[in-house]
Amino acid sequence: MATAMEFNSSQAALRIRRVQLLCAERGLDGVLLVPGVDGRFSVSNQAMGYLFAGRSNRDTIDVVKLDDQLENAVVLITSTEVNVYVPDAETREQLQALLVPHVTSLRTLGPTITEAADPDSLEENKLASFVHMLRGCHTLGIPCNLAQPPSPPPPGHQQAEGGGPTSNGSAPPQSAAPKLGAEQLLALEKWPLLQAYGLEGVGRSGFFTMNFQVYDVQPYMQLLYGNLDGRSLEVLVSEAVPTLRQHWDEMLQVGGGGEGGTPFAIADTFPPLAAD
Repeated sequence: MATAMEFNSSQAALRIRRVQLLCAERGLDGVLLVPGVDGRFSVSNQAMGYLFAGRSNRDTIDVVKLDDQLENAVVLITSTEVNVYVPDAETREQLQALLVPHVTSLRTLGPTITEAADPDSLEENKLASFVHMLRGCHTLGIPCNLAQPPSPPPPGHQQAEGGGPTSNGSAPPQSAAPKLGAEQLLALEKWPLLQAYGLEGVGRSGFFTMNFQVYDVQPYMQLLYGNLDGRSLEVLVSEAVPTLRQHWDEMLQVGGGGEGGTPFAIADTFPPLAAD
């Protein structure tokens, strides 16, 4: 899970809090992340890398493969709690060490040593933990990149600030999260973990998408990935400064014969740059 620079607790907590604010602002009971094979290697992998591995900037969008244990995790973030299922005990301890100092509402779930040793028991424990963390939820945001982008408003149309009331009576933000249509819901039901939820005796009666209103929050997650914070700035500086220094040294060599080149030589070679 470690990167070249340590991803610290305060940086992780800030990112968790951003997702919690997303839940509150969009009227969601929670944001559900299902990475790896159980989510058909969806864009949930991006969110997991951003929140728990310190992925930043372009590296967040480019993430394809996570640590094996993170790919087997399931995460539900509500406006007040963070629920994390991780099958590996060592990874659970690492996540607790990362989040506990600044995330007081963390709840980690996982199998016992005996359950972890048996594949069938391990799968049953994961399903039971999944069902348990979803209790009390009805409206979920899932980054899945399945919803159709909203149609632009007709020319001259102006939407009233805040829009109309939502189903729970609160005023929604200026743009609501994209709700999945029938075809998109069908595609979502093909995710193995969500498909297993609908099995008799596992979750509530009926398919997963019959029990929950599902919204695609990938557009909002992408906005979070682009926000500058301490971690992303740290990564940006570490990546950009060596390259900038190399280009600057090369420019000096071209303009003035190496690091000893004078401002006059640079001005002669690069007048617009020197003028600025």
